[in-house]
Amino acid sequence: MSVHPSDAAYPPHAAAAAAAAADAAADAAADAAAAAADAAEPDSEWYEAEAGGGEEADPLPAAAAAADEQQQQQQQQQQQQQQQEAKYCLTDAAAIQALIKSLKASRDAHAAAGDYAAAQQQQNKVKLLQIYFAALLQQQLKGRHLIFNAALEQTRFQEIRRLATALVRYTQLAS
Repeated sequence: MSVHPSDAAYPPHAAAAAAAAADAAADAAADAAAAAADAAEPDSEWYEAEAGGGEEADPLPAAAAAADEQQQQQQQQQQQQQQQEAKYCLTDAAAIQALIKSLKASRDAHAAAGDYAAAQQQQNKVKLLQIYFAALLQQQLKGRHLIFNAALEQTRFQEIRRLATALVRYTQLAS
């Protein structure tokens, strides 16, 4: 599925773009594995024609080189995919708000031109992004709340330990 870069930020399109990139990476890995398997098979091409006779050439360097090349390609593809995901990552509230604003402007332009179907599609995208934005904010607040609770629990634990130590000392002094 081909996704236009301006639509890739839209969550379903971003998922489709990531799936397409993963499929391409899997195809490239399969091709490289097949090439490595072909290189590892001994056949008539691997025999050297030296004065010493028919010694078989070592297929391991070719297979190792193919495997290294495959690994490098996979690493490059993973880096490209991570960069692409980072580019279209919508965890920044300002980026989401800017995208919503541009979609609303596009919606208004379509409505002014009389293209109500396109305006409705833009409105649906705006609604989905607003829902996503609300969920993102809720998740961020939940994360902050969990951090606060962990700090509070740590403080409570330290206070309880301090009181227990004081109680033990008092008990030892009293006896």
